[in-house]
Amino acid sequence: NAKIGGKIATNATVENDAITPTWTELKATNYFDYIIGIREDITSYAGVDYLANKDAVVLLEVLDSQKQYIASNDKSLKTAAEEKYKNISRPFAIYADDHLVGFTMFAFDFEGSEPEYWLWRFMIDKNFQGKGYGSAALEKIIEYFRGNGANHIFLSTKETNTSALKLYHKYRFAETGEMNDGEVVLQLIL
Repeated sequence: NAKIGGKIATNATVENDAITPTWTELKATNYFDYIIGIREDITSYAGVDYLANKDAVVLLEVLDSQKQYIASNDKSLKTAAEEKYKNISRPFAIYADDHLVGFTMFAFDFEGSEPEYWLWRFMIDKNFQGKGYGSAALEKIIEYFRGNGANHIFLSTKETNTSALKLYHKYRFAETGEMNDGEVVLQLIL
């Protein structure tokens, strides 16, 4: 997605080699300015090189002590591109002003009897942690889910990931009592 004025392209369709973006207005909050979506299938639009954006996201890293809690962004983007996930995954780069500060990926799964909405990945680069970007980004993430019809958000993390749990609890995520691949499941009712 490309930032043009106060809007971003949150999706695009390609027909007869013409790219038509879907525009969304986003407002600045604290340090966090906007979320720019990234897609492997679109390489350029309006002078923005999406492939370079993807490559920049892959270079983002968490602190060494946090690597046990989250998959690399490269692995996450490869997972999002897999056939069984490409219709449910929504990867986004997190920008503050014009600086890439993090990555997030959502799962909107409508295949079961009830839709499931997951905050699947969420990371802020080690160079931008402790500056309020995580909180500001989480506010925008919650706003995105609400604006796209979600009535809840699930996420999972290890019980030892105390920094992340503190942030999630601050935004009213609560443990469900369930586990997912050895991680505690949290839910926010919207």
